[in-house]
Amino acid sequence: MKKINDYAWRDLPKFSEKNLNPVDSLIFSQLSYLEFGKFFENDNEKIPLKDFLRIERFEHLLSNAWDHKLNKDLLFGVGMNKRFRDVYVYKCRSITSKENDEQFFAVTFIIDDNLSYIAFRGTDTSVVGWKEDFNMAYMMPVPSQTHALRYLDELGKELNGKIYVGGHSKGGNLAVYSSVFTEKQIKNKIDTIFSHDGPGFSMSLFDKDEYKEIKNKINKTIPTQSFVGILLENQEEYSVVESSQIGIFQHNPFTWGVGENDFIYGENISKTSVFINDNIKKWLESLSCEEREHFVDALFNILDLSGMDNIQNFTNSWTKELPVLIRSIKNTDAQTKKFLYDTIKSLIMIHFEKSAK
Repeated sequence: MKKINDYAWRDLPKFSEKNLNPVDSLIFSQLSYLEFGKFFENDNEKIPLKDFLRIERFEHLLSNAWDHKLNKDLLFGVGMNKRFRDVYVYKCRSITSKENDEQFFAVTFIIDDNLSYIAFRGTDTSVVGWKEDFNMAYMMPVPSQTHALRYLDELGKELNGKIYVGGHSKGGNLAVYSSVFTEKQIKNKIDTIFSHDGPGFSMSLFDKDEYKEIKNKINKTIPTQSFVGILLENQEEYSVVESSQIGIFQHNPFTWGVGENDFIYGENISKTSVFINDNIKKWLESLSCEEREHFVDALFNILDLSGMDNIQNFTNSWTKELPVLIRSIKNTDAQTKKFLYDTIKSLIMIHFEKSAK
């Protein structure tokens, strides 16, 4: 099965010859995980993608990326491909605030004078980024959604012609949220809003007239065993993409199947994904907003106590990190410990109740 890196290394036509497609969108969304912002001297500078193919830049560019090898390969592919190499990287905005539980990054790719792609980064490897995702279970807007709207408002007024907005994971959620609440004149410039396995929203968003105005512009794609993309409520129609991986690993864009000019699509999401999602929804419905907030705060306080600030460190050496986490749970006060155990137990009970049916 071919993937986005195979596509990036193909002899592709320029965007002036062939319109932007969902695979191009996923590539721009994945590129937003790279630390382009470190190389700009001022806010109005534009740097073509091909200029990032310098060996001294790789360490900085890839510092927050999950998979250095695949991201470097993708960067080389687009940097040498006539379809992408002259696309300008512009207006990188980055905010990480532990105080505000926020991890935000946006970048604009200027394809030509009348075509641009605004990309919002998904969750990076920072613990604060993961906490903001969890906060979506009881809060809207989260800080990143607010900043995404400000960014789209600013760039939407400045850019000429057609605009695409998109992102992977949380980035897809930010793309939809900002497009819902941006000004009418900017909505009219937006051609398509891409959400690549982005989580949903609370039901209140879908009832708003602002959402109905852009609903038909949303292009949502999720893998066959999606977990992230079906979290919370989803009223956006979606297409199901084949992946070379299984389970949660399908969330990785580098595993998605790519055809000639589009993804390889499947029929439906798996029964396992539906089952897990139903469990989580039922569990969340059993908790009040205050209880959800208490659970998230307690969970991430434990990570804080353990000294962990990077999720990738845990995944790379979980056998060393797990005992530290367990000790941190034991060191919490009795009330917090009981609340955590009771809340997790309720999720497990819901799982077995549904399994028995």
